[in-house]
Amino acid sequence: METTGKQTTARIVPHPHRSPSRDPMIPPKPPGCLDCLRTKLHLLPIITFTWLAVTVCLSYVLAAINKDTEADFPYISKTANVDPQRAIFSQMVTMGSVLYGICSTMRYLSMKADLLSCSVSRGYHWLNIIGVCTGLLVCLGNTILGNFPTDGYRSHYKAPHYVGATAAFAGGVVYGWIQTRLSWLLEHKQRKTSRIQLVLMIWTTMALLTFGISKVVYEVQKSKGYGTKEGTLRDVYLVSTVTEWVLAFSIAGFPLTFVRDFKASVLRSPRILRRDYTEDIQAHGGLEKDIDYKI
Repeated sequence: METTGKQTTARIVPHPHRSPSRDPMIPPKPPGCLDCLRTKLHLLPIITFTWLAVTVCLSYVLAAINKDTEADFPYISKTANVDPQRAIFSQMVTMGSVLYGICSTMRYLSMKADLLSCSVSRGYHWLNIIGVCTGLLVCLGNTILGNFPTDGYRSHYKAPHYVGATAAFAGGVVYGWIQTRLSWLLEHKQRKTSRIQLVLMIWTTMALLTFGISKVVYEVQKSKGYGTKEGTLRDVYLVSTVTEWVLAFSIAGFPLTFVRDFKASVLRSPRILRRDYTEDIQAHGGLEKDIDYKI
């Protein structure tokens, strides 16, 4: 710290093992995997989808091996009602939700940069904000449904699971349509992405409607005693379970459409503005100095 009269300046000594950057505006290159995450953002959607797919498949395999559920397309939640798959499923879904939230945030930042570079109305900026909020709502819904299974609780304790499932599935469809609209707006930059997203969202919306209708029909007929899932209600039950799997994988795979966009993006290291109160400053008149630390 150097003090001259009333002027106070802060001198930051460079790290002895870090080579100085040629451009002072470019932060030093972080080591190892941190640099990979910063410069290869397109790996994030791939990791997210792979993690969520492994979560569902692992829970199903464990449940089938332990004979805790039927082997042919049970509801996903039915594969995680008994330990150890219940604990594994809830933990992995929570971690996958964090990855999904990071993908949504990175997509928001990428779209924000593209929208600022174009002359679009302010409404699209608000749509981008609504999009990231919806993506985070999907993450919250996933954590709720993953940590509140349908079996093992009384009937009135099952409500959190269904609330989480609604937020995850319906919210996932809404999030996908918002991102598709934004991609279509920037068609000159994301022509292929917008078309892939449109086809995927038509498929996902059909899966959501089919799942919702078949689920209601199955539950109503079962409650009235018209049959069981092993008997006369077998067809409608399988339609409901199969479309749930299709819907889950479609929503989990939607971030894969961000790969092309993320390949053209680089995450800059954060800048921390810190107000230091040190004895040296206080000893020379109590002056305050904003020090800009670049990480």
